[in-house]
Amino acid sequence: MANEFCGRVLKCARDQYANHVLQKCMECVPAQHIQFIFRSFCRKAEEFSATSYGCDVIKVGIMLSFDLFFFLFFSNQ
Repeated sequence: MANEFCGRVLKCARDQYANHVLQKCMECVPAQHIQFIFRSFCRKAEEFSATSYGCDVIKVGIMLSFDLFFFLFFSNQ
Protein backbone atom coordinates (compact mmCIF):
# COMPACT_ATOMS: atom_id res chain seq x y z
CA MET A 1 0.00 0.00 0.00
CA ALA A 2 2.82 2.41 0.80
CA ASN A 3 4.11 2.07 -2.77
CA GLU A 4 0.89 3.67 -3.99
CA PHE A 5 2.22 6.94 -2.56
CA CYS A 6 5.34 6.84 -4.71
CA GLY A 7 5.24 9.98 -6.84
CA ARG A 8 2.18 11.28 -4.97
CA VAL A 9 3.56 12.02 -1.53
CA LEU A 10 3.41 15.80 -1.72
CA LYS A 11 -0.07 15.84 -3.24
CA CYS A 12 -1.36 13.45 -0.57
CA ALA A 13 0.22 15.45 2.22
CA ARG A 14 -1.94 18.41 1.21
CA ASP A 15 -5.14 16.36 1.21
CA GLN A 16 -7.37 16.39 4.28
CA TYR A 17 -7.86 12.62 4.24
CA ALA A 18 -4.83 11.20 2.42
CA ASN A 19 -2.42 12.81 4.88
CA HIS A 20 -3.82 10.56 7.63
CA VAL A 21 -3.17 7.47 5.52
CA LEU A 22 0.33 8.74 4.80
CA GLN A 23 0.96 9.24 8.52
CA LYS A 24 -0.32 5.74 9.29
CA CYS A 25 2.01 4.25 6.67
CA MET A 26 4.90 6.09 8.29
CA GLU A 27 3.90 4.61 11.65
CA CYS A 28 3.38 1.02 10.49
CA VAL A 29 5.77 0.38 7.59
CA PRO A 30 9.50 -0.08 8.29
CA ALA A 31 11.57 2.98 7.41
CA GLN A 32 13.62 1.20 4.77
CA HIS A 33 10.45 0.69 2.71
CA ILE A 34 9.23 4.28 2.87
CA GLN A 35 12.40 6.31 2.43
CA PHE A 36 10.81 7.90 -0.64
CA ILE A 37 8.30 9.58 1.69
CA PHE A 38 11.07 11.12 3.78
CA ARG A 39 13.02 12.15 0.68
CA SER A 40 9.97 13.87 -0.80
CA PHE A 41 9.53 15.96 2.32
CA CYS A 42 13.18 16.78 2.79
CA ARG A 43 13.17 18.77 -0.42
CA LYS A 44 10.05 20.70 0.61
CA ALA A 45 10.10 20.60 4.42
CA GLU A 46 9.95 24.36 4.88
CA GLU A 47 7.02 24.74 2.50
CA PHE A 48 5.02 21.90 4.04
CA SER A 49 5.74 22.86 7.61
CA ALA A 50 3.58 25.93 7.01
CA THR A 51 0.52 23.95 5.83
CA SER A 52 -2.02 22.49 8.24
CA TYR A 53 -1.79 18.91 6.94
CA GLY A 54 1.82 18.86 5.78
CA CYS A 55 3.14 19.90 9.17
CA ASP A 56 1.41 16.91 10.77
CA VAL A 57 3.07 14.52 8.32
CA ILE A 58 6.48 16.09 8.93
CA LYS A 59 5.93 15.92 12.69
CA VAL A 60 5.13 12.21 12.53
CA GLY A 61 8.18 11.60 10.35
CA ILE A 62 10.46 13.34 12.80
CA MET A 63 8.95 11.60 15.81
CA LEU A 64 9.19 8.13 14.27
CA SER A 65 12.49 8.25 12.43
CA PHE A 66 14.41 11.29 13.58
CA ASP A 67 17.80 9.90 12.58
CA LEU A 68 16.67 9.00 9.05
CA PHE A 69 14.75 12.25 8.61
CA PHE A 70 17.73 14.28 9.88
CA PHE A 71 20.20 12.43 7.63
CA LEU A 72 18.09 12.77 4.49
CA PHE A 73 17.28 16.41 5.15
CA PHE A 74 20.87 17.50 5.60
CA SER A 75 22.30 15.27 2.88
CA ASN A 76 20.02 16.99 0.33
CA GLN A 77 21.07 20.54 1.22
